[in-house]
Amino acid sequence: MILQGQDGGELSQLGKKQADALGKRISKENFEFILVSDLNRTMQTFESIKQFHQKPIEPILEPLLREKHAGVLQGQSLVLPKKLAQEQGVDIRVFRPDQGESWEDVNKRAQQLLQKIQQLAAQLKQPTVKVLLVTHGGFIMEFMNHMNFLQSKKNPVYNNNAQNCSITVVSYKKPGDIKVLVNNDASHIQKL
Repeated sequence: MILQGQDGGELSQLGKKQADALGKRISKENFEFILVSDLNRTMQTFESIKQFHQKPIEPILEPLLREKHAGVLQGQSLVLPKKLAQEQGVDIRVFRPDQGESWEDVNKRAQQLLQKIQQLAAQLKQPTVKVLLVTHGGFIMEFMNHMNFLQSKKNPVYNNNAQNCSITVVSYKKPGDIKVLVNNDASHIQKL
């Protein structure tokens, strides 16, 4: 496995099938906002989602949702950052490859995204706002790390278990009033 990082990439045939299955799974959901990473592979995923919705849905392309920038390690082995962090005697969460980001940097983007979502939601003046994020596994890990911190002050962990095209549903009302309703549900793609 390689670090794809912020390389735009293309969905594989399996990735296209997974995106179609996701689109079918959430076809009846209504979202006030849809924020999509501006990297090509997530925009392709969104196009698959869009084709299964009966009413037109337009995304907000959002660079904050990008995958962690792997810098000079992009295209290299997925285990290389951990190895280099150990060699340098630094925690994997603070390790930053040349021209890249650390996990702490991605966590800061997740915090900025939550603020942006709150601003968008405030414009609607509704009690409940449903937002779809089409993003990447590493970003999901840091977004969930931030949610866990707001809920229970738990320190972030390095545990990226998000599957491609999985669904995570978070109910967020205010800091401390956060519930993970669904986490990493990939039942719609298990038979592909």
